This record gives sequence, C-alpha cells and structure tokens, in this order.
Amino acid sequence: MGGVAAEALSALALFCLVDLLFPIKRKGIVYTSFNFIFSLTLFAATLYFAHFGTIPTYAVLGELNQVPQIRGSVNALLRPDQFLYFVDFVVLFIVYIVRKIVSYRRSRSLSFSMERRDSGGKSRGWIIGVAVLLVLCVGASTLYVRSGKGIDNELVRGEKIGFLNYQIDAALRNQKRRKCSKRGIWRRQLARFTLCRIPILTTTKRQQ
Repeated sequence: MGGVAAEALSALALFCLVDLLFPIKRKGIVYTSFNFIFSLTLFAATLYFAHFGTIPTYAVLGELNQVPQIRGSVNALLRPDQFLYFVDFVVLFIVYIVRKIVSYRRSRSLSFSMERRDSGGKSRGWIIGVAVLLVLCVGASTLYVRSGKGIDNELVRGEKIGFLNYQIDAALRNQKRRKCSKRGIWRRQLARFTLCRIPILTTTKRQQ
C-alpha cells in the first residue's frame, strides 16, 4: 500500500509541475505527451521485470532497445493485462469524439463563448494551490526516498517507495558511488605519490 501511495504522490507532483510550466492552450498536448511517455515507461519496466526479475533504472530503460534478450523475446513476454497502461488513451479518445459531436450540434455563438472561457489564463488562486500541492507532494516523495535508504533489497525498496521514487533513489546512489570512486582514485594516487617520494627522500638524506 505504501508503494501505491508513493507512486500516486510522485505522479501528482509531475502533473503539478506540468500544470505550472505550460499555458492552458498547450496543456492538452503536453498532458497527452507526458501521459504517453509515462505509460510507455511503465510498460517497458514491466517487460524488463518480467524477463530479468529486477526493477530497471532510468539508465537501463534508456538502453532497453539495445538489449538483445529483450528484443528477441518481446512477443513471449507480452500479456493482455500489460496493455492496461494505455487504456486511458481509449477513454480520452472517446471523450474527444463525444466533445466534438456535442460542440458540432451547438450553435456557433455558444461554442464561441465556451472557447473564450476555456482559453482564459490561470487564476492566481489556482497557481498558488497547485504550487502548494507540488511542494507537499515533493516533500512526501522525499520522505519516501529517505525511508528506502536502509533497504538493500531492491525489490522491497521499489515496492515501498514506488517506481518513480526508485529512479530518484537510483540516481542518488549512483551519484554517491561516483563520489566514492573519485575519492578512492584520489587516495590511490596520493598513496602512490607518497610511496614514490619516500625512496627519493631517503636517498637524499643518505647522500647528505
């Protein structure tokens, strides 16, 4: 249950961000594009999990088309229930057709007045409300990510913090590994430099 709540909060945060960044006239296209990318990402992650039994990260998903094991067995992995990620597009298409039929039957004056109302700008209260909701969702998602730091099992961690928060956790862990790796390289170089300097200093002292 925690993973579902975490997933809902992180997805709501993304929708709030889209609402604040894009104007109303382009919001339909942006929402549809974002929804398609999000659904496609979940669909690809489901196929990856069905094949490898692990949760894919953003880096793995970016190279998914280069994995021959996946490309060669996509048809065997597909199940009807996996296409439920795209069922909302069917609903949106039906709603779009119904709205077109209704708007066609209305008079031009009424349609013009509705278009004028729909194309208006956002109110200040709406922007503030969405911004506050965004802050709350980001704060809650941060708490979920922090709660998963002590979980080593990636399946348990992903189930608890959700898929989107798991990607943030993976990015933070990769960043931490890079920092540790750079520190290790710097320490090894310093140790080599120190070991090289000791014989030189010893030889110099003996000559003096």
